[in-house]
Amino acid sequence: LERHHLDSAQRGVTHTVLLFSPLRSMALWASPIALKVTLARDASAEEETRRVVLQNGASTKFEELRSILGERFGRRVASRLIYVDGDDGRRDTIVVSSDAELREALAIGVSHFTASVAQAPLVERRPGASGTQDDWEIIGASRSSNSSPNEGLLALPAAQSRAPADGGDIPWSSMLRFWVDGEEVTVENPSPSAKLLSWLRDEHGKTGVHVGCGEGGCGICTVAMARKNPTTGKLETVPINSCLRRLCAVDGCHIITSSGIGCKRDGFHEVQSAIAEGNGSQCGFCTP
Repeated sequence: LERHHLDSAQRGVTHTVLLFSPLRSMALWASPIALKVTLARDASAEEETRRVVLQNGASTKFEELRSILGERFGRRVASRLIYVDGDDGRRDTIVVSSDAELREALAIGVSHFTASVAQAPLVERRPGASGTQDDWEIIGASRSSNSSPNEGLLALPAAQSRAPADGGDIPWSSMLRFWVDGEEVTVENPSPSAKLLSWLRDEHGKTGVHVGCGEGGCGICTVAMARKNPTTGKLETVPINSCLRRLCAVDGCHIITSSGIGCKRDGFHEVQSAIAEGNGSQCGFCTP
């Protein structure tokens, strides 16, 4: 990227034109880049600055840079970096926390970042709890090692398959049959265009599944869907965007919502309790 300033005598203004050079862009993408990174400590420790060379240039992933910094400083680095942008006489603090933001910063020539030490999780570990990894608590680690992660609510209710015993064709039906939070549900002649999100909220009263962007971007409509893999026959549980999933596409599946894993009346799930106790949300609108 080359920046050129053009003066217009007629209007008395300055125009900034960005010229894109493919060869120069490719060189920037692949060439090593040297950075200075300052690790900001708490009040009891001094700042520490180290030089880091990104061998993959601007194609370096953000998590890859965090890993490099962790090795150089000997400490886990927080999941965001900052730099100061001094264009136009202003000094703005810019946050970098993704691959795209890192590429943008490197593309405009940023060479000095400030990092901070990652904070330990606020959730207290249970005495004698097993299953910790990289300073993160494994929620539910006290469960018996012989228990399946899909036991209980995430398990499919009995007789969930409509496939005939002889392996023949599945008969046509005008009725959907599936489960929501352990409760069997049947829907006769559903609209092919009906979305799971609308049905859960409007027809089944599951308003804990929220409406946001409506296009699978924000994630507040996420539910868990348990089903048997048609190839392996094993149970698999996957998160899905209920705002995009057609209601007709959950036939024979088990849908688990946030209210299905725990609520104030029936008691909260361990993950829900950990989020609340560890101040893991802001407004809480998207919190399970």
